[in-house]
Order: sequence, then C-alpha cells, then structure tokens
Amino acid sequence: MSGGLEEEKLNNGMGQGFEDEILNKKRDEKKVEMVSKQGLRKTIFWGAKVLGVKRRQVSIGSGSKSKDKVVIVEEVTLQSVFDALDKAFKSHSLREW
Repeated sequence: MSGGLEEEKLNNGMGQGFEDEILNKKRDEKKVEMVSKQGLRKTIFWGAKVLGVKRRQVSIGSGSKSKDKVVIVEEVTLQSVFDALDKAFKSHSLREW
C-alpha cells in the first residue's frame, strides 16, 4: 500500500508542476496582451496628436491582435493624413514616442 501512496504523491507532484506551468504561460500571455494594448493606445494617442484630431476620432478598424492594422480616422481627408504623417516623419516628432 505504501507504494500506492508514493505513486499518488508523485502523480500529484507532476500534475501540480504541469498546472503551474500552464498558469505561468497564461500569466505571461496576459502580460504580453496588456503591453500590446498599451502600445496600441499609445499609437492611437500619437496618431491623434500628429493629425491634430481628438483621440476619439482615431480607432483601430481591424488587426488589433496582428502586426497589420487598419486605422480609421474620422472627419479627415486621406490627403491631410498623408500630409500630417509626412510632416511628422520629416520633423522627427516620432522620437517623442
């Protein structure tokens, strides 16, 4: 019977280690997601500042979890967006962020 108890202890120990590993992985994934969301917010705020619009006028249309994003800027012409971005790149205002 003592072999059965030792085996149970080993199995529980292995199971706990596996559960801890899963929990650590989930915690790490949440950290990455949080940092990603912060970066996304920072990008939106920067975009609003550069374009001279209110933050609520800038949003992510799609791709919030991918490298490629579609940014929506309300009440602004496409040409004015290009002009503002061109000016920002030329003046190096990107260094602020």
